[in-house]
Amino acid sequence: MPSFEVPCVHQEDVFDPKIHLDYSPAERTFTLAEWGIQEHEYTTPIAGCTPFRLLSLEGVMAYRRAILRKDVFDQCAGHPFPGTVTLRNLAKVSKFVNDFWTHPDTLSIISDALGIKVVAVMPTEIGHTNIQVSGSGDVLSQLKIQPSQEARPLTKEEESYDPLSGSSVIPWQDSYPFVCVLMLSDTTHMKGGETYVSARDIQAASIIIRGPGLGTAVVLQGGQVKHLAARAFGSAERITTITSFRAAELGRFDDSRLANLRAYDNLPELYSQWSLYRLKKMRDEIDAAVRKIESLDKSGITFVHQETEALCEELSKYSQRTARQMVDPEIRDGLARKYGAKGIAEASKYWQLIRAMPQASPKIAEATRYAEDSMPRMKGYTFDWCQTRARIQRGSIERGTQGLIVWDDKADYLLGDELEAQGLNEILLWWLEETGLMAAIGA
Repeated sequence: MPSFEVPCVHQEDVFDPKIHLDYSPAERTFTLAEWGIQEHEYTTPIAGCTPFRLLSLEGVMAYRRAILRKDVFDQCAGHPFPGTVTLRNLAKVSKFVNDFWTHPDTLSIISDALGIKVVAVMPTEIGHTNIQVSGSGDVLSQLKIQPSQEARPLTKEEESYDPLSGSSVIPWQDSYPFVCVLMLSDTTHMKGGETYVSARDIQAASIIIRGPGLGTAVVLQGGQVKHLAARAFGSAERITTITSFRAAELGRFDDSRLANLRAYDNLPELYSQWSLYRLKKMRDEIDAAVRKIESLDKSGITFVHQETEALCEELSKYSQRTARQMVDPEIRDGLARKYGAKGIAEASKYWQLIRAMPQASPKIAEATRYAEDSMPRMKGYTFDWCQTRARIQRGSIERGTQGLIVWDDKADYLLGDELEAQGLNEILLWWLEETGLMAAIGA
């Protein structure tokens, strides 16, 4: 279990599981198989669950006291999405938040719900909090420690809101294997807030998980499950706090990515924590292998070299994914100034428009040659593309952020497809810009 050093701060409760936890198991647990999602080497059987009680009322109040403070907002608040204040890196400034999410009792509850022992991914992902209020102006001034029970009349647009209307929802797939979403607001008058799940086509989503109520939580294997969060209306406030997790056990690797975060996060800090988490994971795997081999030598048992070969191959893939996800901040910042976080997130949309253009193939081929010959920063990505393309041509089925990658001899696997598959929105958009492909669609 990781432990993060947090300075003592004022106006906070000391986390006490006997006081602040009030756990009761979920009524229903869902498996990947039930949702039509095939398990593979990075998954576990449990896909998610219905809301379950996690915090007592005292726990809710203590959590709100810990985060609804000016010093917390000054250090942690950002505005990456319209109408939402996001608090990041809370564990660094709030001992209560850190201790709650890393306490053995809390981790045991989350682990039981997911069917596998888990730990928080890294400090910056502990207690990521999204806050929405119905009024305008300063957000903190509209919030009190006591959760608001004020009902807000719905507009005609809100009354007719269709969660699957496309423009009304934000489809997403998490950056990390597992997520726990905890509600810190009273949802008595709240309409919406459900989670819609689809294994294949998000527009055909038929699985609905009701939104959590005050002090309750849901868990989801968000790195594998395509889902979208319906907007919520009718309440003066909505505060949800989210922590991402990974498997704690040795031999269980993960395919985490940073695509959802790079567009707006503090990259030096994000990359520092990402590097520590990934390098420590690799170190622990190597240390365990060394201990096992030394034990075999002492006991006279014959060494099986295939185990080391398999570990080295997995570590090689894991380390490469680790490096590729750290996009140069200079590239991100330049694109953010022009396109904003929303525009960066839509890089795949631009690529698909270009890919579908009449006579696109010669232009894309020329842009690919330019990337290989004249863009040194693209060297690793073009290498990945060549390797993936060769594997799928041989029949290998690869996985990317958009799902399975299968060879189609009628539609070649292109460099842009590889960047899309790795979730490298910034590199994809940068390449499109640098080679003039963006100009071809008038963007």
